[in-house]
Amino acid sequence: MGALFLVAPSFGQESDSISEPLSPRNANYTMDVKLNPINKIMTGSTTLEWINITEYSAPDLRFHLYYNAWRNNKSSFFKSVRYNSFNWSSYRDNEWAYSDVKSMRITYEDGREIDLTPELSFIQPDDGNPDDRTVLQAPLTEPVEPGSKVTVAIEWEAKVPRAFARTGAIGDYYFVAQWFPKIGVFEADGTWSSHQFIQTEFYADYGNYDVSMTVPTGWVVGATGLERAQQENGDGTTTHRYHQEDVHD
Repeated sequence: MGALFLVAPSFGQESDSISEPLSPRNANYTMDVKLNPINKIMTGSTTLEWINITEYSAPDLRFHLYYNAWRNNKSSFFKSVRYNSFNWSSYRDNEWAYSDVKSMRITYEDGREIDLTPELSFIQPDDGNPDDRTVLQAPLTEPVEPGSKVTVAIEWEAKVPRAFARTGAIGDYYFVAQWFPKIGVFEADGTWSSHQFIQTEFYADYGNYDVSMTVPTGWVVGATGLERAQQENGDGTTTHRYHQEDVHD
């Protein structure tokens, strides 16, 4: 059997088209990601269409960068009770992970585009641990008003860790879950639910996902949704495109 690349499944119905939405579809992702199996780095471009479905203005945007939980042993995930006795010496330097946002731009409905990159910062709303980088804040000079839609373009890079805690790589087997910059939930009371990753499950808005993944040719790929296209690129890689509606990752 060839190498295996699994993208964590989500709860949702697999179908070519759903005539009636099963969710508000207020967080919709189009992504293009390429895996380098030599260094285990994923390079990605994301276009997020986000709709503020609350009655409050959103003064900022907040994103989960879950792979930073495995950045080092200083993250709140590794400092938590369950993993505080983990044998760090068993991890080589190249077996840790990270999630880095290279750039972020927002486009409002009137066509105005603003570069958010210079203002990006990590926040720690749960425990104040300055070494935790699992929540990224993007302050806005102009809030997203109730009912408004914005488009956020994100360039990012993520390193896949050695297999641990339901994600990672062992040889040519990859199980990648929560691998992209993922927007938090702007709640009905006008506050963000965007907690640090500390032994918790994953909470997100539902929407439509259209994801193109480029991996070495011959690899077996499993992912949420239906495979809409498969293209060999002539350089030893193949791009697999998957689409699914009304899921959250």
